[in-house]
Amino acid sequence: MDMCSAHYTEAVRAFIAETLAEGRLAVGYIDGGLTSAIQVCDLVVNKDLKQMIVEDYYAWRTALIREKNCTNPRSTIKLKIDLPSMITIVENAVRKFNQQQRQTPSIEETFRMVGQGPWCETDDKFCAHL
Repeated sequence: MDMCSAHYTEAVRAFIAETLAEGRLAVGYIDGGLTSAIQVCDLVVNKDLKQMIVEDYYAWRTALIREKNCTNPRSTIKLKIDLPSMITIVENAVRKFNQQQRQTPSIEETFRMVGQGPWCETDDKFCAHL
């Protein structure tokens, strides 16, 4: 578990305690500042995947606003996305990201650049990365 504040909410702590007690989870802690060394995918995936999710969410929101026929830009409307719609948005973003990776494999390239690729024979690049 890294230092992301979302990992330390009461709900997450309760889930961790419960699943640890059930023997269904093992937790390792990652000190701050080690993301680039230990969580290489975070460097490549997070920004693009989050952007894809946001774009699809805004498309969902725009369609709902049009459906509700909200023409006054100063009016206030509360929108709440249902869980199945949010799951669909996330799944679509993952599909798009995976398609993008087939065309331009940035994850593979990043692992290779930092010396963590499966075929790296020495730790020279990893040490230089640190």
